[in-house]
Amino acid sequence: MPIKGVDFRDSSLADLRLFPVAAKRDVGYQLDRVQRGLEPTDSKSMRTVGKSVYEIRVEEPSMKTKVFVSVWDAIEDSPQTAVSMKVRSAVMIELSEYIETHGLTQAQAADVLGVTQPRISDLMRGKINLFSLDMLLNMASAAGMSPVLKISKPRAPLPTAAKKRPLVTV
Repeated sequence: MPIKGVDFRDSSLADLRLFPVAAKRDVGYQLDRVQRGLEPTDSKSMRTVGKSVYEIRVEEPSMKTKVFVSVWDAIEDSPQTAVSMKVRSAVMIELSEYIETHGLTQAQAADVLGVTQPRISDLMRGKINLFSLDMLLNMASAAGMSPVLKISKPRAPLPTAAKKRPLVTV
């Protein structure tokens, strides 16, 4: 399923960027799940608005809109961190789906994945800031998954060393 774009309105992106790192990443994980067509794991349903509604969209012509391909591109401070968060989020989503698909309790999942039950609880609640990529890949491997890393080449050539400015001028 293709990933849906993220549409931030007015000051919502700036407001989100002001969150503490852990909170910002938790929100990012939930938005990443929504981008992938999944329900958020840590949310409140708004059934009075409609079935499966987790967000209210207000169309206002005066609002400034900026669209990002990934929520991580929008909320992280550097492209390097955004890439790391995209990969961590993708692995967390796969692990969560594995646990749900196999009908495992958190204790059973902990045994299979080689971690403690509280770690599975953190995983299922989307606490992305508590997991390193190494830890997530180890858990995926313990589940019998074979994570594959795909690296695409840059679209434009990187600047050459001759064109770089010196770090210190005298």
